[in-house]
Amino acid sequence: MEIYEHIIWDWNGTLLNDVDLCVAIVNEMLTAHHEELLEEITNEHYRSIFDFPVIQYYERVGFDFTKESFDDLCVKFIGSYHSKALELQLHHEVRDVLSYIAALGFQQSILSAAKQEGLRQMVRQHQIDHFFQHIMGEDDHYAHGKVQNARRLRDTLKGVADHKLLLIGDTTHDFEVAQAIEADCILIAHGHHSHQKLQKTGAKVVNSLGELMSHLRFPTK
Repeated sequence: MEIYEHIIWDWNGTLLNDVDLCVAIVNEMLTAHHEELLEEITNEHYRSIFDFPVIQYYERVGFDFTKESFDDLCVKFIGSYHSKALELQLHHEVRDVLSYIAALGFQQSILSAAKQEGLRQMVRQHQIDHFFQHIMGEDDHYAHGKVQNARRLRDTLKGVADHKLLLIGDTTHDFEVAQAIEADCILIAHGHHSHQKLQKTGAKVVNSLGELMSHLRFPTK
């Protein structure tokens, strides 16, 4: 069991419980964009095909970007998402886990593919912004991936050795990001990717934040 000094959290799906909303929105958009009724995407199917960059995921569910605009689709998705974002809740035990780590005096950050302005607003809305040294999102809403921002964030964490840095996420992309910055990675199977899909990365996979805590140790000050 490794000893960590700084934890980087993914936001959507890892701390924020938003999978049901994402599935509902994509089903609404499929119905609106196609005259023929396509088969509804279930949560199980969604968690097996969702990925980064999201344009590939949209193609898998049935959108044809030779006939419709990816940019327009992103704008519609984000508009629908933010119209219902106030209804979203954090995953069970988020506050307990963040409080526990903060009480020990260690730093935490958020790294997200969400747009920066909306990310900060949602973190503040849930009254957990004080737990994080950095809250880093993207400049746009296209969700291309997080590797570039991960490297920028890593550069700010002076004095934290690679093996003392842990990234916690809910997708295979989070594992790729962790590898890019030479951080350890633990994946939680309560978000946008299934347990089976996460296991294929070779990373440690847990089912809940409560289970996650049994895998964490912190240095004694």
